[in-house]
Formats: sequence, C-alpha cells, structure tokens
Amino acid sequence: MDLNAEQPLAELSDEQLVELYRHGRTKAFEALVERYRQELFHFLVRVLGNRASADDIFQETLDRKSTRLNSSHLVISYAVFC
Repeated sequence: MDLNAEQPLAELSDEQLVELYRHGRTKAFEALVERYRQELFHFLVRVLGNRASADDIFQETLDRKSTRLNSSHLVISYAVFC
C-alpha cells in the first residue's frame, strides 16, 4: 500500500487504516472510530444500562486502542480489536 496515496479513508480496509495510523496519519484512526462508533456505543449502552457510563467507557476504550494500535505489531481487524 502506498502510504502517500490520497485514497479516501472510508474506502480502505481496517488493516490499511491501522497501517496508516501507525505511520502518523491520525485521520486514519478517526476513520476507524467513525466506522464502528454507533455499533460499539449501542453495545455499551445495552451492557451498562445508561448512556453516561457508556460514553465514559467508550472514550476510555478509544484512548487505550489508540495507544495499543501504535505499539502493536499485529495487524488485525479493528472490529475484532475492540
């Protein structure tokens, strides 16, 4: 994959977005977040029972995943990584 190419991020696979993020393109992580935001948030609301707790856990999850994606050598689907 050409890391300098300007292909729309929404068209890239999770793995491609992770690779771009690891190479400093923070917009790639934002694209991953947007891809799974609703699904993850709704799951958290169902499990936790309220939106405030879900919002807190959602933000904490994003912070942790951002750090781990940068340090991990594994390439896996972000959906599985959550």
